[in-house]
Amino acid sequence: MKEKTLVLILDRNEYREKEDEIRRQLGEIYRNIEFFYTTYETKLIRRVRKWKFVGKALQHILYWGLSYKFAREIYKSAANKDVLSINPIVAIFLGIKNKQRKFGLTMCGFLFEPKNNKIYYNLRKKFTQKAMEGMDRIVVYGSKEVEYYSRLFNRSSKFVFVPFGMDYFENKEYKGKLPEKYLFSGGGSNRDYHTLLEAYKRIERQNKQPLYIATNPLLIPESTPKGVTVLSDVVVENFGTVLGKADCLILSLKDTILSAGHMVMLQALAQDVPVIVNRIHAVEDYVTDKEVLFFKSGDPEDLAEKIELFLSKQWVPEKTRELYEKEYTFSAMLKRIISLK
Repeated sequence: MKEKTLVLILDRNEYREKEDEIRRQLGEIYRNIEFFYTTYETKLIRRVRKWKFVGKALQHILYWGLSYKFAREIYKSAANKDVLSINPIVAIFLGIKNKQRKFGLTMCGFLFEPKNNKIYYNLRKKFTQKAMEGMDRIVVYGSKEVEYYSRLFNRSSKFVFVPFGMDYFENKEYKGKLPEKYLFSGGGSNRDYHTLLEAYKRIERQNKQPLYIATNPLLIPESTPKGVTVLSDVVVENFGTVLGKADCLILSLKDTILSAGHMVMLQALAQDVPVIVNRIHAVEDYVTDKEVLFFKSGDPEDLAEKIELFLSKQWVPEKTRELYEKEYTFSAMLKRIISLK
């Protein structure tokens, strides 16, 4: 058992209910565990993110401002402790502050995407490289990201792949109207909604189920075809309710080696909701053909065929709750991270 204290930085207030459980599970490794909670779903951020043109930029500014505030508070009492940050933005600021290596720092969920603005991209890259000097380990949620980021930042010894895990708490009621049967998609990061909408147009059956998409309307690249509804009023607290009532989750993701779709896909597994998803490395790190129905990335014809297979009951998915409970809970992920050498 380590005499050091572990500071665990979490991104959901609901984990307060799990503190005793986490202490028991990690008690053989750390005698003392301190919890710090960081949340961003404020009324202001939810309002700003819907603004056209400037909404996304303002949302990021507010995120970074809150993250710096969190990091400054944590830093005051972090000396001689091990800090494990599930929140990567807070970890970036802590890395900047940790120049003298006064505490151990592990960042989880690192994601660094290309940007069209090269000046912004290069400045952000230099800032991130500087922050990495204050970190011991950087956890990524896709196996291919280890080599990609190691080359990009020239820091091969810091990156390590650990499968993602998350607990999904009791979902709040969704006030909007939903039909009895519907297909569902949602989320914003690395989504390919163009392929999904094109595939839905190709489904020829007369009484095809409606498709509901829970995302920011600005992410939908075109006018939606008949039968498609974009839900802009679905938030974190009721997302699981809408997902859990769906007949099937359809995840159309960009063909990238970066992490994509994990949170939504694992939530579907936890609720035994069938999943149709494109075959990319970041997804194959978590599931096989036994658990999901794969389609070819960027191919609306293939996706339409897979949706037809599901609707005609030619594909009958396995129950996936057991897999989720065994491999993809938050506690399972924490154990994997803590046990790293």
